[in-house]
Amino acid sequence: MALEPPTRADLQREPADVRRGRIRRVHEAIVADEARWRQRLPWLRHQDALGMGIWLGSLGVVIALAFGYLVGALPWWLVLPSSAIALSLLHELEHDLIHDLYFRARRRVQDLMFAGIWVAKLSLDPWTRRGLHLHHHRRSGQPDDVEERFIGNGAGPLWLRLLLGVLPIATVVLVPELRRVEAAGPVLRAMRGKPGSWQRRRAHVSSLFLLTPLVLVLVWVGVAALGSDEALASLPMRLLQTALVAWVLPGIVRHAAIVWLSSFSHYYGDIEAGDLFRQNQVLRHPLLWPLQLFAFNFGATHAIHHYVVKQPFYLRQLVAPAAFAAMRAEGTRFDDFGAIGRRQRWSGA
Repeated sequence: MALEPPTRADLQREPADVRRGRIRRVHEAIVADEARWRQRLPWLRHQDALGMGIWLGSLGVVIALAFGYLVGALPWWLVLPSSAIALSLLHELEHDLIHDLYFRARRRVQDLMFAGIWVAKLSLDPWTRRGLHLHHHRRSGQPDDVEERFIGNGAGPLWLRLLLGVLPIATVVLVPELRRVEAAGPVLRAMRGKPGSWQRRRAHVSSLFLLTPLVLVLVWVGVAALGSDEALASLPMRLLQTALVAWVLPGIVRHAAIVWLSSFSHYYGDIEAGDLFRQNQVLRHPLLWPLQLFAFNFGATHAIHHYVVKQPFYLRQLVAPAAFAAMRAEGTRFDDFGAIGRRQRWSGA
């Protein structure tokens, strides 16, 4: 007979060694199911080829959608969400590359893929994000977890976290305490680099990329409000509108979905460093499906990644049923919406 999962009260007062046992059992269940899938589907061993195929395919889809919209063959309501889904695949691919899951011995190929993703996403450059994300795994849920703090986790009220999903550049102005986060200084200095360095130039381009969506939207709104019919029908405006529908707005939708799901699935502030069991919850509620669609089911499966880091994003979807069963048995929280009111603190109902 199956054992009943522990209650929340049990989990809050259990010793650390018992919690380590829960972590080990979930990890083992995920690794065992991954091995079964790799044996069942031999093509999974061609990991580099799969990564390159996803990169080329996703970029190709975005370009094809943009061309279809420009020539009037595709409507905006099909192009925008379809492009957002393609961009979400590129985000997952970038994350896998950060963990060296493709072309580990061929850095120039990684750099090429990073560059394409950077332009497609109009976001922080992937090389800088690599440092922030690896730091996140070492310090998840701690005050110096800069990556999560940048998206508002533990930093402010719900309206601020929602705003940062749509307008990431606002972090610099609206979350000033990040400048005072202990141990964040070295990370942020590494992002900026020395004057004239490649790191400094990347930081400047990243800043421009983060501002580009806002600038292009404002330009289009200004011309639409004040310009003539001829100006709206001109080739530059048609190109601008195509960029908005197939590239900029899908990127905003994708970014908002991943930021909100990430912010709400991570716990912050009252968990011990390295406590994988309390770093994440699993978000599977049907109300979140629209967000999951544009974030490749991130809210549901990201906790799996914290247990097994070296696993491609598509494999996380395959092992999810076995992982969820193990997590439920050990008492992992599912759909803990009360954490939003607790500013993502683990303690509480």
